[in-house]
Amino acid sequence: MTLDTCWIVDHAVGMGHSTRALAIQSALKQDGATVCNGTTPDCPTHAKAIVVDSKVFPNRLRDAAKHTRIPIVVIDNPRFGVLARCNLHIFPHPWSSPELTTTQTTLLSGTEYIVLHPAVHGIKPDLTHGRNFAISMGAKDPHRIAAQILVHLHAMKYNRGVNVMYGKQFRGLANLMGGPRPGCTHFNPFHHFFLDDVFAMASGFGLGFYEAVALGIPAIAVAHGEADAAFIRAMGSALGYTDPPAWYGGYAGALMAAGHWQQFLSAPANNSLRLTIDPDGASRCAIAIENLL
Repeated sequence: MTLDTCWIVDHAVGMGHSTRALAIQSALKQDGATVCNGTTPDCPTHAKAIVVDSKVFPNRLRDAAKHTRIPIVVIDNPRFGVLARCNLHIFPHPWSSPELTTTQTTLLSGTEYIVLHPAVHGIKPDLTHGRNFAISMGAKDPHRIAAQILVHLHAMKYNRGVNVMYGKQFRGLANLMGGPRPGCTHFNPFHHFFLDDVFAMASGFGLGFYEAVALGIPAIAVAHGEADAAFIRAMGSALGYTDPPAWYGGYAGALMAAGHWQQFLSAPANNSLRLTIDPDGASRCAIAIENLL
């Protein structure tokens, strides 16, 4: 197969987009595709397919949607309707709202389209003897949620170990280390091998959350904004959990009350999202893109 693919990734938002893009691109390349990163002057109009994994749509993509017939694939963006057209929407979540289905767009959604980081497959967390409650808010933590969680845990007099995993572009790291926090709090650059030594986790609602679920690590999801928070609650209800689900921790500036967090932490395994996520999500997404031609 020869498929010239232009890939537009939202690096400004977080590492989940980049991780997923690299995994799917690798699967496409194994099938003989040529992948362009979307930064050359003639992108994306030279490609046979345009794939955009982004929360925003650049002007060149909007122009291509209006003035070309090139198939357009959007990944994980409920606002895809602002484009003139979209041929395929891959929504990597176990549930999608009815509003995402349109007569013009093919929607592929479900657990089978969740793309995991390749490093996840070699991790075997020891949940019985794990020493730490991990906090991972992505590469940047733009709303400084990690600090809010530490203050929350400090006020709750949380007395177990906490491991804060921060990304390369993390905001306010010095203030995070100097602010109120529980005893036995550690700070480490993000790496998947730190997940070997956790018993539960607080994660931003993105790829990191689903990686924890795939590994069987009980995780409480904290959204970066109100839209994601509303989606988490709707998804939880649709999947049969309480409203709000025990695995929902709130969103930036509005964490759930201490009692809710204490409920989760008292029995993380009983209060977590349960899904089976296999390692084949990237190849399924690649096949769906290839099938557009």
